[in-house]
Order: sequence, then structure tokens, then C-alpha cells
Amino acid sequence: MLIEVNNECNVRYDHEILQPDRVHELIDLVKNRRWNGRRLLVSTSYGGGTVPKENVVQSADFILLHGNGVKDPKNITAQVEATRKVKGYANQPIVYNEDDHFEFDQELNNFTAATAAYASWGFLIIG
Repeated sequence: MLIEVNNECNVRYDHEILQPDRVHELIDLVKNRRWNGRRLLVSTSYGGGTVPKENVVQSADFILLHGNGVKDPKNITAQVEATRKVKGYANQPIVYNEDDHFEFDQELNNFTAATAAYASWGFLIIG
């Protein structure tokens, strides 16, 4: 089980603990919980194209990225590379759990760019 403590922490939250500077406190709180004797794996996400802050990278078990608003697949690759350079990155899995771009008929698209950079990719369907 993977837990996202809040979606797009840099977008619309009023409470400071839900915002980028303090959201790692919630990540750490969940990491200290057990379910059926196992520690829960937890992270948070930011709005599309955003590279996570150091405090989140240092606390998160996996790194959640969003590709919403990222039209050029080269920027997906750049986002993954920049994330890996954030201080505290410790080879956690990088997961795109939200991207509304597909262009699967193109040789290079957000999916192929993410997976070529060794990040997983999830398609967001807006209905």
C-alpha cells in the first residue's frame, strides 16, 4: 500500500502543515504508523512539472511527480533528472501518478520520456 498524504501540496492548501515547507511532518507522522505490523510507505505530490523540495525528498519513501501541464516530453526527463539532484535523494522510486498528456501515437511522449528516465508513469483521465 502506498499513501499520498495530500495531492499537490503546493497548489491550494491553507493549513501550513499541508504546504511544501511543512508537509514532510505529515509524511514522518505516517511513517511512524504500522498496519498489520508493517510500516506504511508514504509521500506527497506537487502540481505538474514541479521538482519536490529537499524536506520532502529526505522524508518520502517514494517521489510523486505530476506531468499535468508539461507538454514537452523533454521536460518530463528534465524533471526526473532535477529530482534526482535534490539534496537528500536516496534512490527512492520516482512515480508519475498523474499526467493528462498521452500522444501515444508520437514516438516521444510523456510516458516514453518518464519510463526512459526510469520513472513509472500513470495516466490521469479527466472525466
